[in-house]
Order: sequence, then C-alpha cells, then structure tokens
Amino acid sequence: DWVNYASWYPYADVENGEVAFSVDGNTDVLYGDIATGRSDTPFDPVTFNHAMVKFKVWVYAMVPKNNVTGEMAYDPDDVWGTISSLTVKDVPEHLNMALPTSSESRYVFTTSVEKADFVMKAAPEEGEKKLPFGAGTVLPSSFPLDIDERKAIAEFMIPPTSILSLNVTTTGPADGEAISQNI
Repeated sequence: DWVNYASWYPYADVENGEVAFSVDGNTDVLYGDIATGRSDTPFDPVTFNHAMVKFKVWVYAMVPKNNVTGEMAYDPDDVWGTISSLTVKDVPEHLNMALPTSSESRYVFTTSVEKADFVMKAAPEEGEKKLPFGAGTVLPSSFPLDIDERKAIAEFMIPPTSILSLNVTTTGPADGEAISQNI
C-alpha cells in the first residue's frame, strides 16, 4: 500500500485534520509537500515552504539641504523627536493549517478571528505582545539621516495579510504623535 505523509514545523498536534500555530512574531511555520511512497519504493523528496511572511522595518529621515551651503534645512530631531514605540496592529493570534486529504490536495491556511497588537517599546502595557527585535535591530534614539544611514528597528514574522498596519510613536516636538502606515 502507498503511504502519504504531511510534515510541518514547529511541532503541533493535529485536531480534526487541522493544526493550529500560535503567532508570536518570532517563529516561522514551515510545511512540506505531501510525500508518497511504500516499502518497496522510496518516498518522494520533501520541499518545505514558508507559511509566514517576514517583515523588516527600517527608519530614516529625509532632510532637505540648503542648495548653497549644503547644510541641513532643519534638525530632524526638532521635527520628529525620538522614536518611542513601534506597533504592528491587528495581527492574528493563530495560523490554522488544514491538512491535505490526498496527495493531490493542498494545505489550506486560515487565521484566527482573535487579533493582537505587537508592540516594540521598553515596557509593554498589560495585554500587549512584545514585538521581537530580530537580529541586530534596535530602537534608535533619533531618526537616522538619509537612506544610506537607515536603521532596522524591527524584524518579525506574521501570517500573510491583505493590510499591514504599522504605527510609529515619537516623543519630543511631536510628543506622542503616531505616524501610521497601512501597507
């Protein structure tokens, strides 16, 4: 008899033909092709795919320069202040994967209705999920100047979504003002 098997990472139990993964912003979910084989025939090779989307957030300030002197027209800290937090809004709390029922069928992915905000700041409030920093990412004290000086401030993995909403909050002249962008 032929055997089909499905594979995924990280480990999670199957319940009613479905696997649920908690979204923590740090863990990727991998799933393999359906492998088919039997005792006298080798199994097909398995190729793994990513179910999460990885985002890396970079910040920088574009400051106009005086055409004559080449000096900055203003100090970006006087306009933007310093970055106090970054929030990724309405991230699904779970990614659900329905297992294929045959070697010809496919995995089906859905996300939970429950959503949470992932926050990057020194001390998250009660109930906030802390956004992972990712390798080499830090919250800079001020906006770096120009694209060549940009800084990565966050790196995270979440399920694919049609709209990603990011809020950057600053302190200083714009005190507590949020810069929001839907992408």
